[in-house]
Amino acid sequence: MDTSARIDVYAPLPLAVEPGAALNLNVDNWEWVHCLTLPLERFNKLQLSRRPYRWIPYTIGVVIGARGTLSAGPKSNIDLDFIGPLTEPADLHFYISDDDEKRRMFPVDPDIGHTHVTSTVHSSRGSVL
Repeated sequence: MDTSARIDVYAPLPLAVEPGAALNLNVDNWEWVHCLTLPLERFNKLQLSRRPYRWIPYTIGVVIGARGTLSAGPKSNIDLDFIGPLTEPADLHFYISDDDEKRRMFPVDPDIGHTHVTSTVHSSRGSVL
């Protein structure tokens, strides 16, 4: 297997969101955004799921906060019950066809993992040894 082979997953996200306003569900307000990259060699070593094509939509659903279906294209279905390691690179799309699901979306902040905080406030608390 090519060590650079990977699966890229895309999901639709709204271009404009106004706090307090109803979400614009017009197709022109949505764009496909790259949300997840899975290097195949590394993904297969982790053995996260016997059915990797079921794990991928679950993971994207967690990231964007909506349920959807996984597809390799507009007319190409994925066998979600495939068992085994993934061997072929792919660009997959996470389709959210239900407007109620789109309204429930709450994408995770991509900087949530950046926990380094710099403070300019000085504390009088001393260190305890």
